[in-house]
Amino acid sequence: MMSGTMQAETTLVSLGDLFGLEAIRGLRYGVPPRPTQQDIEDLVPTPDPAYVFTLDEVRRLILWEGGEVGRNLMIGGPTGCGKSSLIEQFCARLNRPLYRFACHGGMLFTDLTGQMTIRADGSTGFVYGPLPRAMREGAVLLLDEGNMAPPKVVGALNTVLDDGPLFLPETGELIQPSPRFRVVATGNAISHGMDAVHYRGTERQNIAYLLRYLQFQTSYKTATEEAAILHRAVPGLPGKVIGLIAEFAHEVRSGFLEGSSPVPVPTRVTRKWAAVLHTRAKALRNDPVNEMLFGLKFVLTDGLQADHAKAIEGTLSRMIDKLTLTDEDFKTGVGIPATIPAQEDPTMELVVLLNPNRGGKNEIRVWVLGSCDRTGKTFTASAGITPFTPFVPKEDISRQDAMIALQQKLNQRGYVHCLDVKLGPSVGIEAARRATDAFTKAVAGAKPVAVSSPAVRDIVSALCKASGTQVELVMN
Repeated sequence: MMSGTMQAETTLVSLGDLFGLEAIRGLRYGVPPRPTQQDIEDLVPTPDPAYVFTLDEVRRLILWEGGEVGRNLMIGGPTGCGKSSLIEQFCARLNRPLYRFACHGGMLFTDLTGQMTIRADGSTGFVYGPLPRAMREGAVLLLDEGNMAPPKVVGALNTVLDDGPLFLPETGELIQPSPRFRVVATGNAISHGMDAVHYRGTERQNIAYLLRYLQFQTSYKTATEEAAILHRAVPGLPGKVIGLIAEFAHEVRSGFLEGSSPVPVPTRVTRKWAAVLHTRAKALRNDPVNEMLFGLKFVLTDGLQADHAKAIEGTLSRMIDKLTLTDEDFKTGVGIPATIPAQEDPTMELVVLLNPNRGGKNEIRVWVLGSCDRTGKTFTASAGITPFTPFVPKEDISRQDAMIALQQKLNQRGYVHCLDVKLGPSVGIEAARRATDAFTKAVAGAKPVAVSSPAVRDIVSALCKASGTQVELVMN
C-alpha cells in the first residue's frame, strides 16, 4: 500500500523574488518547504539561475498551481521552445515534486499506473507508476508530448482529470488525489492544426479531453530574453557574441514558424553553443567567424541533413561575415565581469549590475552597490537606461543587507554582473553616487554628459572605459 505525505505549512514569498520579475515584487505567494522524505525531495527539480520567466508565464502558472480555476494545464508550442523546462523551473522555485513521463505512440495506461513485476527474490509485487504516486504525494505529473499518446490511453485519464479517484485493479486500491496534485501536458501540435505537419506521430485528441485542461500557447524566447539567459549562463562570453547568437536564433526560429527554415534553434542549443565558444575563448578571439561556425556545427548542424545544415549555416555566415573581436571584448561588456585596477589605498568600491530585460518588458536597468571603507557607509541605487530614469539611491544601509540584495539580484531578479570599480581615498560616497548617475546617462546615449567635479569626471571616465562606452563629459 502507498503512504501519503503530510501537507506542510507554506511561507509567503514575493513572486518578484521567486521569478525575477520586478512587476510582481509586491505580490506574495505561499511556498511550502522542500519535502523532507528523501525519495520525494529528490523529485524537486534543481533551479537554473540562468532561466528567464515572463510575466505572462508566471501569471498563468500561478493560477493553475493555485488550483482554484483548474488543476490540469495543457501547454502547446513549437518544438524546442522550452515547454517542459518552464514547468521544471516553476516547480523548482516552489519546491514542488515533479514526475516527468515521456508519452509515445506505443504506451499503455499501465505505464502510468504501474504493474506487477518479479522481485529479485522471485516473488511478485506491484510497482506503482508516476500517476498514483503523484496523486498520493501531491506532486505535479508532467506528460511530455502528451499528444503522442494514443487516445485510448489519454481517455482513461478522464476520471483523474475530473478530480476523481484512480482505481488500481492489481491491488484493489482506490487512490484519492491530494489537493496539491496537478497535471500538465505539453505538445507540439495540440489541436492537430496546420503546424502538425512538422510533428509526425502526434495523435488527434478529442475535444472532450482538451476541454479538461486550461490552455496555454507559448512560443520561443525573444532575442532580448535569449540574450539575458546566455548572459547568466555564460557570463564570460563577449556581449557582441551573445547578441549575435540571440539574433541568429530568433531569425531561424521565425523562419521555422513561417515554414522557410527546416529546424529551429532551441535555447538548449544556444546555451551549448555559447559554452563551446567560452571554452575555446582564445580561438574565438583569433578567428571569431570560423569558431562560431564550428560551434554551431558541433551542437546542431552536423546532425542535420546536408541541405538543412547548409541553409542554417548560410544564415549565420551572413550575420557574422565581418565579425571581429579584441582583447577588450573579453574583459568588458554587458554581463562580462571586469575590474578597473585599484588605485593606491582603495577605500571606495562600486559593483555594477545590469538587467537586460527588466520585468520582461525590454527595459534595461542598472543597479549599483557602493561601499566606503573609510566612512563605513554603504548605498545601493538603481536607474533605467531604456527608458532613462535617474538613479534612486538607498542610503546608509548595512553592508550585510547590501550584500544580500546583491545576491538576490544575481540569483533571482534577472541581473548580470557588469563590472567592479575600486577607487582611491579621495573619492567620497556622494561623488560615487553622482558618477553612477552620469554613467547611466552615458550608457543611455546622452551627449554630452555633465559632471559636477573632477572626482566625478574621473569615476565616469573609468566606468565608461571599462564598459566600452563612448562619452563626452563637460563640467557644469
